[in-house]
Formats: sequence, structure tokens, C-alpha cells
Amino acid sequence: MKTKISLIFTFCLAMLFCAQAVPTQLEMSSEKAIAVVDYLKNQQNQLAAKAVSVGLTKKEIKTQKKLTKQISKIEKKAFYGGGGSRSWVVAVILSILLGVLGIDRFYLGRPISGILKLITIGGLGIWYLIDIVLICATILKPKNGSYDL
Repeated sequence: MKTKISLIFTFCLAMLFCAQAVPTQLEMSSEKAIAVVDYLKNQQNQLAAKAVSVGLTKKEIKTQKKLTKQISKIEKKAFYGGGGSRSWVVAVILSILLGVLGIDRFYLGRPISGILKLITIGGLGIWYLIDIVLICATILKPKNGSYDL
């Protein structure tokens, strides 16, 4: 009984730790995203002004559609949780200490595999060991693709 309670307590602490690590990284990422979005919106406004006065060519229409997609993609990623890099050291520590519970997967932005790893208790230990090796070798990376070393 005490083991189950300590595991639940550890899991809750790890989830709190992961939740606290994200906002500062998102703030840094969102500042950069704001600058990029401002630039892209400026380009889009220039095309819109030209469309009103002269009209657009097919190439400019494609460019305008591309800009709209890029803006929405960047805004979604930066402002709704898809952005922010993760620390490799924290990922290794979480993988070693709490990898059986899938906390490392949650930290790396992979909640579905984190839940599966939690349910299977680290794939009966096999998945747990494989993830330690993959994270140490930087083969398993965060969902956004970069570690903050």
C-alpha cells in the first residue's frame, strides 16, 4: 500500500515539475514567434494592399496563401503548447528515475506514448531501458525536434 502511495506521489510531483518547466520555455519561444508572425503579417498586408490597388498574379496569390498557413502554424505551435525546447539533462534524469511511469515521454511532448508506457509499466521494463538508451544517445528527441543542451 505504501509503495502505491509513494508511486502516485512521485508521479504527481513529476507532472508538476513538467508543467512548471514548460511556461518559461514557451515564453522564450513565443517572443521569437511574435517577431516572426509580425514579419509575416507585414508581408501579408503588403500583398493585400497590392491586391486592392492593382490585383495579384497567380504566384502572389499562392504566396499569400502560404503566408496565411505559416502564420497560423507558428501561432498554434508557439501559443498553444507545441513550442519550446526541452533540456536533455532533465530528459535523461526523468527517464532514469521515472521512465517506468512514462514521465519522460510526457516531458518530451509525447503524451500518447507516455500513457501507453504508464499502462504497460514501461513495457515491462524493456521499453524503459530502450528509452534510457535512446534519450542518452539523443535519438529520442522532443516532439519539436530539438534539445536545449
